Amino acid sequence: MIQVALILIAGIFLGSSVVINRLGIAEMPPLFFVFARLSVAAFAFAITLLILKRALPTSRKIWIDIAIVGITNAGIPLIFFTLALQFISSAVLTIFIALIPLFTALLGRYWLQQENLTRVKLLGLLLALGGVLFLIFTGTSGLNISAALDLRGQLLAFA
Repeated sequence: MIQVALILIAGIFLGSSVVINRLGIAEMPPLFFVFARLSVAAFAFAITLLILKRALPTSRKIWIDIAIVGITNAGIPLIFFTLALQFISSAVLTIFIALIPLFTALLGRYWLQQENLTRVKLLGLLLALGGVLFLIFTGTSGLNISAALDLRGQLLAFA
């Protein structure tokens, strides 16, 4: 039961992320907001480690690996997504974020040749792509012609 609750909490945080970014950059500069948000997350992780009584790694190599993953998997994308929100709608950014697993799976399959795309994985990817296409073609994505001509936000989101 606790696992289900944790999954729901993670989903709530992930689902509200773009909205929180939009509200945050309305009140403060985007890079400061990213710094503040990552600082709060680091504090929350520290509290969680204390509550769970987990020891921090002592190996320098592990800390370097953690830093690399943190910077490339969380820090840089968060910076670019937050900067992109200055130029595109939250809905458009969410569409770009929804496409990340599709691009990751395709890159993993064809570039690294280590990921097999099973029928279930392909079905999941097609379902996600179908959802994105539904949002675009029903006009509920926030896409409009003036936003399409201003590529700054799209380029930042893809960076």
